[in-house]
Parts: sequence; structure tokens; C-alpha cells
Amino acid sequence: MRLRSGCATMDGRCTDGVRKAETMPHAAAALIIGLMALTGYGGSAMGAADTPHVVPFSALPGWAQADHLAALRAFRRSCEVMMRAPFRRRARYGGRREDWRDACRAAMRVTDTRRTARAFFERHFLPVSLQ
Repeated sequence: MRLRSGCATMDGRCTDGVRKAETMPHAAAALIIGLMALTGYGGSAMGAADTPHVVPFSALPGWAQADHLAALRAFRRSCEVMMRAPFRRRARYGGRREDWRDACRAAMRVTDTRRTARAFFERHFLPVSLQ
């Protein structure tokens, strides 16, 4: 996976005609996908050029304008599913349930405001680039 120009795509390409409103949710998705790549993927499909590099949140196109509260609510729903029972098999991306436990617990305690949602992601996740 490559993260470029505000788009999260498997081949690293994104058309120039993507509207800004369409790229804003990608900032949160790129962050989560990047974390998943860091925490649990050990497959052979990643080459040396795909080594994750931590980047600042400001490097994520659309991060400042993204709807962090909507992303937090979606993350909570994922946590509810993940924390109910162990994964039936090792997840190809994303690591183990235990890898997510602290972030999921913290997500459940965050108040529902855009500011606290953004602060939650910036505290519990690391944005990465696979370029």
C-alpha cells in the first residue's frame, strides 16, 4: 500500500481529478491502514521500498479538515467487534486483538467532540508512508 496525494490505494496511484471532499475521509483511513501495516503485516509482498516511515500528521493531505469525530465513531464500532472475541485466524493486516486493546479502551472513554477525536488519533496512532 502506498499513501500519496491524500489517496490510499493499493497501487499508489490516484487521479488528479479527485475532489477534496472525497479525499478527507482518506486521511483517517490512511492513518488506520498505515498503523495496521506497522503492527501486524509480516507477509512477503512488502519489498524493501515498502518500509514504513513515520510521518507527521500534517503530512496527511486533508488531515486538518477531516471529520475526526466520524472516524472515531467508526473506529469504536470496529473495536466493539474486535474486542468481543479473539480473531478466528491471524489477521493478514492489523496484528492481534491485543495490539488494539489499549487504543480501543481509550476510544470508548473519549468525549464526542471533533477536537477530542482528533487528539485521540494523534495520541494513539502513528501515520506512516510506504514510499
